[in-house]
Amino acid sequence: MSIGYTNHLNLNKLEIQNAVIQQLSTAPSSPVQGQYYYNTLDDKIYYYDGAAWVGVGTGTGSGDVTGQASSVDGEIALFSGTGGKTIKRATGTGLVKIAAGVLAVAAAGTDYLAPNGDGSQLTGLTQSQIASLTSDLAAKAPLASPALTGTPTAPTATAGTNTTQIATTAYVSSAVGAVLGANDAMVYKGAIDASTNPNYPAANAGDTYKISVAGKIGGASGIDVTVGDTIIATADGLSAGTQAAVGTSWTILQANVDRATSSTLGLAEYATSSEAEARTDSTVALTPASAANFPIKKIFTIGDGSAAQIDVTHNLGTKEIISEVRQASDDAVVECDKTNFSTSVVRLNFAVAPAINALKVVVMG
Repeated sequence: MSIGYTNHLNLNKLEIQNAVIQQLSTAPSSPVQGQYYYNTLDDKIYYYDGAAWVGVGTGTGSGDVTGQASSVDGEIALFSGTGGKTIKRATGTGLVKIAAGVLAVAAAGTDYLAPNGDGSQLTGLTQSQIASLTSDLAAKAPLASPALTGTPTAPTATAGTNTTQIATTAYVSSAVGAVLGANDAMVYKGAIDASTNPNYPAANAGDTYKISVAGKIGGASGIDVTVGDTIIATADGLSAGTQAAVGTSWTILQANVDRATSSTLGLAEYATSSEAEARTDSTVALTPASAANFPIKKIFTIGDGSAAQIDVTHNLGTKEIISEVRQASDDAVVECDKTNFSTSVVRLNFAVAPAINALKVVVMG
């Protein structure tokens, strides 16, 4: 069974390879101009010229091409004049050029520069000039190292001293502490056993504690914490207190939230598009974005007996679609000219308008 086409095929100047013309023992009935077939009785190809079948290769032509009676190895053949019938030949050695439509041998020194043995036409300098420059560069003295100045003296006496004195441990500790305090840097203060539901400790902004035993922090009505959780003070001068009293000035970072499952509420990882398409991982969550490549199928019935161009509105929101047209009567697939006209419309063009409800269109995207 052959594939039915309802519109012309445009191969955009591409080859039809290994193709065979339709083989018949008699000419096709109701031919159209330009139609071909291969006659199996006389082994000839025929085309229909609009009035009769004409055998290919039986026509005549006119015009001829004249040229030299013999050729010489290395010659170039050119058309002579503007008639395009006479061929002339040209010979020469070396490089050639074409000027004003005439082929000629290129002249050294005029049309091109021939390389010299000393390389001067490549660099613009002779070998003796290059040697002189190399000698001059070698004689130049290397750059001198800069002299270092300043000698460390006695330890720094007070904070803020800006000299070449060596800083003491106490000075460094004081200076670093001042910077950390001024910028509310996180400072680890120790571990908290939350099994007895203790209050928040007195603290300044940046003070950090780790939970060593699970329980509540901020009293009996505080926040549940587990081993490994971190609590961080966000304000200076905090007094020890309950969740209600000082809880808004503390941040709790949870370290061990359970992974979400079909029965457990917890952390979930979103699936990538490749994971969603593989459909094997049961530990990641599917999102609309990761399901973007899953197709949606829509079916339409078309044909009104008058329109040869039919727009099918699918509203899939993309031009990345696949469409198929088939006959409603027997589900035989037919081909037509299809254009993904917009993200919501596929445009179908037929050489002859389809009959009423004669075709079905499937769109997937």
